[in-house]
Amino acid sequence: MYAISDSDAYPSQREAVQRLAPQPRTVRETGLADSFLGDLVCKHLHDAGVLDMPRLVERLALTGSVLEEVLGFLRKDGRIEVLGQAGGASGGQALRYGLTERGRSSARDALARSGYIGAAPYPVSSYRSCSSCRPSTTVVSPPAICTRPSPRWCCRRPCSINWGRR
Repeated sequence: MYAISDSDAYPSQREAVQRLAPQPRTVRETGLADSFLGDLVCKHLHDAGVLDMPRLVERLALTGSVLEEVLGFLRKDGRIEVLGQAGGASGGQALRYGLTERGRSSARDALARSGYIGAAPYPVSSYRSCSSCRPSTTVVSPPAICTRPSPRWCCRRPCSINWGRR
């Protein structure tokens, strides 16, 4: 996902990237199964022990609203539990999440199927529709405005940005 930093881009470039690659607001918009995302969250919690929302957002490269939906699913399923609040760097309070015994078992099973622990993947179908976009006359260097190496959420409209293609 191209996570756009306010300090890295001119406003017009940032807006163009957001039109090209809007961040998902729901699990459905990610194009990934909720069970897959649940397993991925469990693997991260298994790896780290306890994580709060800002760390989960950072590790999975998903928005807080998507993660809240996944965390709600995992809580109902009895795989995670809220372990209290931790003070953040900005002075705010963030809930800390950890695995239950059922969650640890689920994470071990998920790790046995796939050892991947990283950002939520980008669906190939979305990537194909985004990579087939026509280049425009504006050339933008993604590393100058983005913190991730590939587009994350394609809007499936003709691109307004030429990602360095000539």
